[in-house]
Amino acid sequence: MDKEKLIKYCDFCVIKNASCLCFRCNNYFCDNCFKIFHDLKKDKEHKKEILDIFVPIELKCSKHSQILNNLFCLDEKEICCSMCHFKNLHTGHKLIEISDEDSLKKENFTIENEMNNFNDISNKMIGIKNKIEKEIENINNMFDKTMDDLKKSYQKKYESLLKEENNLKED
Repeated sequence: MDKEKLIKYCDFCVIKNASCLCFRCNNYFCDNCFKIFHDLKKDKEHKKEILDIFVPIELKCSKHSQILNNLFCLDEKEICCSMCHFKNLHTGHKLIEISDEDSLKKENFTIENEMNNFNDISNKMIGIKNKIEKEIENINNMFDKTMDDLKKSYQKKYESLLKEENNLKED
């Protein structure tokens, strides 16, 4: 399946393609609207960040190839279409519209947050693995000590029995 392109439109004129983003305003602008809006601003913190206006995204659903993806399943962290929802493929899941950036922000779903969550889980797993390895080492040490104690005990018993045997032979 070829990747199609999704055009991001200017948040103000909604006619032209967005060519930049102002991180201070958190809005997408075409060149003209950026100049108009930011010429009125005296705040120097408004900076123009150039965008690649075509954002690659899988537009068509992988399960329903004729339908565009328009939903995001927060439970499964995947995009899907309305048909997936109606066919009960995401029954009981929390779904939001892909275009609803405010909902995504409210859910705090960003790639950075997901990577942080993954890294946190990964670090916890490494910690657990290290604890298990230490416990295995402790168990191996206890096993070795127990085996040494058994060998010593056996050796003492053996020597004691040999002595007793020799004493009996002398009598």
